[in-house]
Amino acid sequence: MVFKILLTFVGLFACIHPSIQNRCTVGMSEDLDWENMPRTCQSIVEMQIQHELKASITYLAMSSYFMNEKHYRPGTAAFFLKSAKEERAHAKKFIEYLLMRGVEIKSGAIATITADSSWMTKTANVKNAFKAALNMERIVTKYIEQMIKICGGEQKEVQAENEYHTVDYLTSEFLKEQHEGEREIAGHLATLTRLNETYGTFAEMMFDKTIMVA
Repeated sequence: MVFKILLTFVGLFACIHPSIQNRCTVGMSEDLDWENMPRTCQSIVEMQIQHELKASITYLAMSSYFMNEKHYRPGTAAFFLKSAKEERAHAKKFIEYLLMRGVEIKSGAIATITADSSWMTKTANVKNAFKAALNMERIVTKYIEQMIKICGGEQKEVQAENEYHTVDYLTSEFLKEQHEGEREIAGHLATLTRLNETYGTFAEMMFDKTIMVA
């Protein structure tokens, strides 16, 4: 037993010695490319990371806007900050999934993402922001549905293998949450509209207090 331990230590020492280090690589695989995800499916999932991060940055910009004393709506700001964290978490999940499947993610693809500032006009208000948020969520949902079609081989004009695991992951992990997110924002918009019909210019302030409590 002692002899075996001594042989092990001698072998380890030999492997770190420069003169014979190359001999110790026998049996080690230099080709670790075990990726088995179809390229078409992989590419659209990589694009989805960008969509999620863009949504996250946009929500962060909205939160910052309504935290400013000129447009101060703390409840609305908190809601969009929470939304920004959720979208960033989604992007992280997609990154982790691709890494699990052996896909190398190019950092350049996510380094140039900017927020959507089309809603931020001179007349920007809480209602405009929530309308933009609902539209953004609907777009993200459509992208996910498109991914499911492509990865599932349902889109005839795109050559793709049926990537069963990715389709299952997208359907179970993301679609339900997307629909719930759309429903929540649509509900807030409906509440704000009704308050506006009743209370006019005070509606936004009342809505902000309501969403802060919720």
